[in-house]
Amino acid sequence: MKKRKLYDPKNSVLKASKTPKKDISFASEAEKKMEEAQKMLLFTTKTCPNCKMAGEVLKSSQIPFEIVDAEEHQELVQEYGIMQAPSLVVLRGDEFETHCNVSNIKKYAEQNHCG
Repeated sequence: MKKRKLYDPKNSVLKASKTPKKDISFASEAEKKMEEAQKMLLFTTKTCPNCKMAGEVLKSSQIPFEIVDAEEHQELVQEYGIMQAPSLVVLRGDEFETHCNVSNIKKYAEQNHCG
């Protein structure tokens, strides 16, 4: 311990690398997409049996979402161009993507599940 030297970065002969550092992340693509998504809205109606099924698919995949009753929220239906229920709207900043019907929502859930 007596010959121990104190490191002085100002006078170091070691130089910083000019190559940019790579972002090393172990998150899957699905997890990255989920992190990017700010909000998910599942448009449903009260009498739609497929809407309940779509909600269960998202719950079982541990995908967080909000249920929006399309009949009660016409302004959102018009804003996102919803033509049928169930429809999943994935919001990312100013952009959004829509997945209509249970089979497409299930496909989305399989590709992006959190569980």
